[in-house]
Amino acid sequence: MEAIGWHIAVFFQQGGWVLWLIAGVCLILWGLIIERFLYFFWQRKLDAQSFLSLGSAFQQQYVDLDKPAYNRLWQWYKAHLLNQYQQLLEQGQRYIKLLVVICPLLGLLGTVTGMIQVFEALMVAGNMRAMANGVASATMPTMAGMVVALSGIYFRALIQQRTRIYLHELADQL
Repeated sequence: MEAIGWHIAVFFQQGGWVLWLIAGVCLILWGLIIERFLYFFWQRKLDAQSFLSLGSAFQQQYVDLDKPAYNRLWQWYKAHLLNQYQQLLEQGQRYIKLLVVICPLLGLLGTVTGMIQVFEALMVAGNMRAMANGVASATMPTMAGMVVALSGIYFRALIQQRTRIYLHELADQL
C-alpha cells in the first residue's frame, strides 16, 4: 500500500502544479456526479410524488370547467409541472458539463507549461536524456485531464439519460 502512495506522489510531482488543479476539478466533478445519483436514488421519488399530488389537486379543483377550457388549462399546468420537475432533475448538470470541458484544456495547459520548462532546461543543460524525461512528465497533465474528462462524459450521459427517463415517467403518470 505504501508503494501505491509513493507512486501517486511521484506522479503529482512530475506532473506539476496543473496536475493538482486537475485533481481539484476532478473532486468537484465527482462530487456533483455523486450528488445527482444520490438525488435520483432518494429525493427524486419524493419530488415526483409531490408533482403528482399537485396535478391531482389541480384536476379536482377545475373539474367543473367545460371540456375545452379544462383541457387547455390542464395542458398548460402539466407543462408547468414538468418544467419545474425537469429543473430539479437537471440541477448541477451544466456544471458537470463545464468541468468536463475544462479538464482537457487544463491538461493542455500543463503540457505547455511543462514543455516550456523542458526547453528552458535544455537551453541550460543541453542534455537530451533530461529532455526526454521532461517531455514524458509534461504529457502527464494531458493524460490526466483526458481521463477525468472521459469519465465525466460517460456519467454525464448516464445522468442525462436518467433525466429523460424520469421526466417521461412523470409525464405519463400525470
